[in-house]
Amino acid sequence: DWQNVDGALSKDFGYLSDTEDHVQTFVPPLMGMYKFELWGANGNGGVKGGYSAGSVYLGEGDTLYLYVGGQGVGNISGWNGGGNSSYGGGGGATDVRLGTELNTRIIVAGGAGGNGGNTAGGAGGGVTGMNGGYINSASMAGGSQTEGYAFGAGENGWAGGGGAGRRRAARH
Repeated sequence: DWQNVDGALSKDFGYLSDTEDHVQTFVPPLMGMYKFELWGANGNGGVKGGYSAGSVYLGEGDTLYLYVGGQGVGNISGWNGGGNSSYGGGGGATDVRLGTELNTRIIVAGGAGGNGGNTAGGAGGGVTGMNGGYINSASMAGGSQTEGYAFGAGENGWAGGGGAGRRRAARH
């Protein structure tokens, strides 16, 4: 479970299978500062999801809720907010929450857009996600920290959809 990585205790949480409850919980074994690293899932076609990191002070008995997004498969979106499309589903976001509601997120790594026919979806993450490929001479804009399709969800599309991920908690 816990491993020593570069002098800090580390624990990985991965995507659970489609037949399991996707929500995982984390209760810290000791009070202290915990660093979380999150990776958004790939969209269908291998476009990479985003990366986010941050630290939070946790007391003994605190509970965080971990949502590891699923990768887009075929034209179906990944779990936790990926968009559907005719060609390539986007992956879902990976996030850490103080509760189970979407508005309790404290850190998020966006998933990538899915491929659309002969165009690539945009990679997730950063201040603004990368633009997707061109359709009828128009680039599909990447989401940002303040703008996107909808709160917590990637847009469904004709050519490409949203992203998924994994997270790591480390006490340091």
